[in-house]
Amino acid sequence: QAVYEYNPADKDNPAALALLYVQTKNWEQAEHWNQQHYQIIETTKEKIENRCLHGFIQYQGCKKTQQAIQSYTEALNLDPTHILAVQQLANIYIAQQDWQTLATTYQNFLHKLPQHKQKLGFPFHLALGNLYRDELNDNEKAEEQYKKALSLAPGHLEAQIALTDLKSAAPETREDAIKGHIRLLQQDQFRLASYEALLNLLQQDNQIGRAIRVCRIIQILNPEKAKDTPYYTQLAAKPITKFSTQLIPQYIIPTRIQKLHDLMAITGDRQEKTYPVYKPNNLSPHLGTEKVQRPIWYHTHTILTILDLKEKDIQMHITSDPIHEIQLLNTIPPTLILPQSIIDNFSEPEQRFLLTKALFYVVQGQTLAHRLSLEELTIYFQLLRSNFVKTNTELSPDAKILQKKIYSSLSWRATRQLKNYTQEDWTNITTANILNYIKCLEYASNRLGLFLSDSLETSVKTLCFLQRLKTNNRIQREQPITLKELKE
Repeated sequence: QAVYEYNPADKDNPAALALLYVQTKNWEQAEHWNQQHYQIIETTKEKIENRCLHGFIQYQGCKKTQQAIQSYTEALNLDPTHILAVQQLANIYIAQQDWQTLATTYQNFLHKLPQHKQKLGFPFHLALGNLYRDELNDNEKAEEQYKKALSLAPGHLEAQIALTDLKSAAPETREDAIKGHIRLLQQDQFRLASYEALLNLLQQDNQIGRAIRVCRIIQILNPEKAKDTPYYTQLAAKPITKFSTQLIPQYIIPTRIQKLHDLMAITGDRQEKTYPVYKPNNLSPHLGTEKVQRPIWYHTHTILTILDLKEKDIQMHITSDPIHEIQLLNTIPPTLILPQSIIDNFSEPEQRFLLTKALFYVVQGQTLAHRLSLEELTIYFQLLRSNFVKTNTELSPDAKILQKKIYSSLSWRATRQLKNYTQEDWTNITTANILNYIKCLEYASNRLGLFLSDSLETSVKTLCFLQRLKTNNRIQREQPITLKELKE
């Protein structure tokens, strides 16, 4: 404050004071100094930022709702397309449950978006459609907004679901609703809600044969729900085997690498301190906290459900760093880092394939194997063995430190299991076997990706496109895939 009194024309001083008071939650002083800052700034950009901060101080700190609305309105008067201002204003109206004013706010924002910024309106069209459907009971306007959202982002799963559910409610659009659910199932063949909706629509349309087939699929996906369907007694009495993650090794992991697979599953999840994690910069928040705006989380969530994983079993983030492959970090729980380049360059079915490949390593406890190079993995297994089998090989000082870290990270249960390993079990840990183990895990993850994507063409193309992206920083879809690429 003394610096400000000495030089009141310096616009940086009141801004710094305002931010300092925000940090200390002295809201009245923060409001005062932010207003002082507003009186001396000149550019439109600075004024908009000031009014947004002023609205935050007034609403979150001073509890002056009407004044906060006025501040955000002033920001929008300066720039009608300022996203932060309209979002914060919307939050206030949502808290007040002032749905009509909220709808008007969204409409004004969308109406004033220039042509080159139309794509920025996508989440607002979606939110406005949800608002008309859920709060204002105007399905006609809701449908209009969902269609506008899809025109900006064709294939967006949540928008398709919303529009299809809306059409399911009206008899005159029943056929469109049936087609809509079929399109959704082409993108996510395990979506139980679409099968249940199809069953109901086909019953209403008196398509009994198709309804029974849908009922059979429901019986496979969820036997308990199938019991409530009207055709349950007509279904063939075939035993249903629930998909289990325990069956994965039995069917797609070769027995010749089973020992190494089991060894990693027993020990790998405890090595976070042995192999410290360095996360990329520019990470998004964990995607599980988001809903509508991240269709990638929808796909991840459905895959997690199929693999019998819970949301708490993984942390998932998006990074804008220039990397071109999914990273798995051996944290507890495992962390999946998805590059923005994957989202930008791959279709949703292709993203499902790549996510399934990565989540295979998580569900099998092979995250560390995904992260380490062949050389690092060979050293890991050799040092792990040296903790339980006497060896004549002299270890370097660094290797001894790493050896102790690996051993001290093991749980007592894992230690007891490893002490029961035979000499033959440990002898099989060779560089050739470890290389074979890495390749077999890669093949197994591809097979699981193929199983959940249900398309050999999609699976093969995705692998080729991913290699192109890593090599050339672009996919080049227009360029045919060559025989050499397929061999590689």
